[in-house]
Amino acid sequence: MQLVVSSSFTCSWYTFCGDPNSVHWARFSVSLQATATANTGYFFPAVIFGDNGQSREVQGISSPAYQGRTLYFYPVADDKDRSVDFLALLGEFNSAFPVGTTLTIKKAHFVELGIRAAEKVFLSSREFHTSGGGSLDSSPRFVPPQVPSQHRPFKNIITLFLGGGADTWNLVAPLGECSATDLYSEYVAIRGLAARSAGQLLNISVPAGSQPCGIFGVNSYAPYLKQLYDEGDLLFVANMGALIEPVNISNYLSKELPPALFSHNLMTKHVNSMHPQNLATKGVLGRMAESLQKSRVQAPFASRLYSTCGNNKIVEGSTPPEIIHPSYGVVRLNDNLLDQILNLSSYTATSRFGEAYAQALSDNVRSSEALSELMDSVQLSVAFSASQGLGAQFDKVARVIKLRDQLDLERMAFVTLFGGFDTHFGLDDDLAGWGGRLTSISNSLEQLVTELKAQGVWNSTVIVVVSEFGRTMTTNGAGTDHAWGGNYFVLGGDIKGGQILGQYPSSLLEGHEMDMGRGRMLPSSPFEAIWKPIADWYGVEDAQINRVLPNLFNFPESNIFRTYDMFKSFSNQ
Repeated sequence: MQLVVSSSFTCSWYTFCGDPNSVHWARFSVSLQATATANTGYFFPAVIFGDNGQSREVQGISSPAYQGRTLYFYPVADDKDRSVDFLALLGEFNSAFPVGTTLTIKKAHFVELGIRAAEKVFLSSREFHTSGGGSLDSSPRFVPPQVPSQHRPFKNIITLFLGGGADTWNLVAPLGECSATDLYSEYVAIRGLAARSAGQLLNISVPAGSQPCGIFGVNSYAPYLKQLYDEGDLLFVANMGALIEPVNISNYLSKELPPALFSHNLMTKHVNSMHPQNLATKGVLGRMAESLQKSRVQAPFASRLYSTCGNNKIVEGSTPPEIIHPSYGVVRLNDNLLDQILNLSSYTATSRFGEAYAQALSDNVRSSEALSELMDSVQLSVAFSASQGLGAQFDKVARVIKLRDQLDLERMAFVTLFGGFDTHFGLDDDLAGWGGRLTSISNSLEQLVTELKAQGVWNSTVIVVVSEFGRTMTTNGAGTDHAWGGNYFVLGGDIKGGQILGQYPSSLLEGHEMDMGRGRMLPSSPFEAIWKPIADWYGVEDAQINRVLPNLFNFPESNIFRTYDMFKSFSNQ
């Protein structure tokens, strides 16, 4: 059976997909095509031309799925802007599918060997995914080489984002030896049913005079956090939140505030971008990675970003992150037309939309193929307890870190996500609620730290645990509601633990100097307070710090922790 295949396919569905999830989308498109072809014939029906150039019906395909059917498709003559000449595109870059070629195909394999393969490639093309495909130029796509490693000491940042607005006022609470007022009694009075009893808090001591109380308590569902604190590898930060400039109870209404205070979506963006007034900005880890590659006084660092929670704002930057699925690992295109699909993006295009998509697809397909092959052989010392959720994410993080030498990287940064903290309902602390999630964090961190120690990189790792906002000190009768400041923690082998940085409120009662109403705390520390010393430790130069943290210089030095306040390896001399 000889057929001359036309170059005209019509697609009325266009979408711009230039983000790092392009490999996911390409896999989805190919899978969708395969499913649709098996069920209905053609996902995109073919136009078959006779010798006279007129459209005619195709009859009698002998495959059982198509026996007795008449399959035909007429091009939309008055909709030329949405007609994709995809075989012409293939003909320019892929000799397997040139326009006008006579394909000799056995009837029984017509769909699988002919149209199906062409449709798979078509579904991955920039013309299918973008509304302004533009024309191709004669420039082959440049695949930049990886920044060469200078073999400087390895360093690594892992962020754990607690999605939903975690009620961290129950993570760490005042317990005793208070200088001015009994803060634990105030905590119990304002929290009501949400309060933890003294027996449900694990005692920790803070350096004398650093906080309004000398004894605090860590939630008993997180015993490993207390252990790390006592060992000097974990510190808490009191009453921290997203800010643009310093605020207090008398002036905050006249100050520039992060847009949409107390909203999940925008406050999440603000915490991850560290530039709330610019919603289009990139992420703080993305900018940090860029700064390491644009060093002015030292050789660029070989660095890479990774996400176990999809396209997350914090790792957005000039170089897309590697997306790793918590259960399945590195997402690969995994199709026998990989080379042909890459050929589609081998030349640049005049359309910015088309070029953005093609560049993202090319970069991510190539990097995911390379990383996936390496990860298949990684063996860990620790068996992480969960096949999904936080344990599964930490498992993938640990596997990638173990490849640091094979990947020839000096710097890595990861983002992980653990949700379910929007506790408007559920005051109970049983294992199905907040307590259970805190237990998962404690246990998963213990496994991760054990593995990092086995790999010899615990002293080279910083783990930052934050949420989009804290919650009200008062309850709504069933739970607690969205607020602003909260208590968070940072851990690592080089972290100067055993302390609470920032300033815990001197009173917790409604109407005090930090209370906006209902126990919504005005943050006394911005997130810049921890990111500035972390950036210093990571190797960001002073000349780049304003780009990494655009609002840093809005705050007095007293609001920002000094690097030697947080890290053992830095001295105040």
